[in-house]
Amino acid sequence: MPIPLIIYGLGIGLGTVISFFLLMKLRRKKFHIAVLGVRYTGKTTLINSWRGTWVDDDPGRTQAPRIHPKTKLTANGIRLTFLGLGDLSGEEKAWPQWENRVAESRYVLYLVDARMLAGLGMPPERDWHRVDDDAGQIGRWLKDGQVYLCIVVVTHTDEDPRSPQVDEAAYHQIIVDQLDRILLRLGGDAMVRVVVGSLKDRPSADRVTSKIMEHVVAHEKELP
Repeated sequence: MPIPLIIYGLGIGLGTVISFFLLMKLRRKKFHIAVLGVRYTGKTTLINSWRGTWVDDDPGRTQAPRIHPKTKLTANGIRLTFLGLGDLSGEEKAWPQWENRVAESRYVLYLVDARMLAGLGMPPERDWHRVDDDAGQIGRWLKDGQVYLCIVVVTHTDEDPRSPQVDEAAYHQIIVDQLDRILLRLGGDAMVRVVVGSLKDRPSADRVTSKIMEHVVAHEKELP
């Protein structure tokens, strides 16, 4: 066999071995992840989908925090373990609980309602000003903590009248452009990723989870 082909073959084999060890490394890792957002953005629904406790009815408003000690999730063929997964209230008075979760988390999810971005009527506690205030607070906590990424998850896209009018990539860009100020307050391109989707049913929630975990896994693979 010519030497270049041998080297090429060794390169493929080495790449396979490295990928295998990266996969095993990810499987062994345990993460703290904070799931934040104002009321009715889908925090409880998303967490329920991860825990295999999906319910078709509206789970309602979370008033008292619920902490799940260990949650195992298989996404994109990789099994991850989240420690101390918290389902927190979306009210402004819950900011101290949010801050505590951010301080101990590796990743932060902040959920935003697409209906608000579409200009549909929303209560004051779920309007743009509240989201802007949240971003300011979370951005300060991120600077003080050890968070690797903040992932903004835009939900209720199935109720955004703009969504069916354009393709997925164009709609995603519309959302990113609208959130420009929010993303900057959270840390900008180096710190923030955006996921867009719906939690209207289990398949939709699974697609959102897959997009979230793509960012988590991609970042973990870059770590030493």
